Amino acid sequence: MIKRGHVGNGICYYKETLRALPIFHLIQEEAGETWRNMLKTFSFGVVGIEVIGDNSDGYLQSTPKFVSEKSGIDLFELGKTSQSNTVGKNEVVVRYKGNFYGPVWK
Repeated sequence: MIKRGHVGNGICYYKETLRALPIFHLIQEEAGETWRNMLKTFSFGVVGIEVIGDNSDGYLQSTPKFVSEKSGIDLFELGKTSQSNTVGKNEVVVRYKGNFYGPVWK
């Protein structure tokens, strides 16, 4: 989920993490690790695919929605992209529990 920093050029990926499974709260508490490092190291048990691209024709949003409805698999919009503040470099900025952690990946 987090390590999409190698896709594209000069892109900032803004990600919203919906939840972390209880095991990740335990690891964070026991290790005394920061959430920033936890987000960089673990995927928080999220399994799925990310669809990144141009939605100007509407297909990028409508197609996954259609597949989700037909298959009964949940669909979540987890972020957006914009131009990176670092020329020629990608960044990943993650928000978890209302806090921004980033860039967690450059």
